[in-house]
Amino acid sequence: MIKWICFDVDDTLLDFHAGEKIAFFSAMQEMGVRAKEQDYHEYARINDALWKQLEKGEIQKERLRIQRFEMFFQLFYPTLDPVKMNDIYVRHLAEQCFLIKGVQEVVEKCSKRVHCAIATNGIASVQRRRLEKSGLMPYFKELFISEELDCSKPQKEFFDAIVRKCKCSPEEILFVGDSLSADIQGAVMNHFVSVWYNPKHIKNEMDIHADHEIDQLEEVLNILEEEKNENVCNF
Repeated sequence: MIKWICFDVDDTLLDFHAGEKIAFFSAMQEMGVRAKEQDYHEYARINDALWKQLEKGEIQKERLRIQRFEMFFQLFYPTLDPVKMNDIYVRHLAEQCFLIKGVQEVVEKCSKRVHCAIATNGIASVQRRRLEKSGLMPYFKELFISEELDCSKPQKEFFDAIVRKCKCSPEEILFVGDSLSADIQGAVMNHFVSVWYNPKHIKNEMDIHADHEIDQLEEVLNILEEEKNENVCNF
């Protein structure tokens, strides 16, 4: 029987890209530059690639935060300071909070059935601030943030920390996330019940298979009911 649900944050509960875009343009303006749309897309491409490296353990988070702007500025704005830009960007990003449609209702209903937790690879200060602004914090009993745990999804240590804190077996934890390489790979490898949230119907080209695939977050409620009924039938 499912006792806990762990939700990823970015692009599962909150629209990260909407907030990222506003934070990027606001930070660039504060740096004295009127950025173009193509600037944002190039930065986002670099940032996404570096976060993929983080998932593989190929780069440390503190290095990532600066390197993304070093690489971007080398292409277009070589005189700008990447350290200063990162500080400004992170400050702006922490203030961006866009709930994905229907999230609050789903999380509220889930919290009445089982314990709910957050499991994110984000920067701790940013994620905590965004969640506070979202109004979702009262529904979560635990927050698992990579920066505070000193390990990231899909690393085993991240999922081990969840099991220890929740005091239950991995099979009693439903793990919901949009990233195959971080959320689902980690959940599958560590025997959690995995739910791939895939609203854009992205083709799965990895050798990773979630227990469930959904395109609307409300479907998590149906999965909870299915898992409950399956457990009853097994007795």
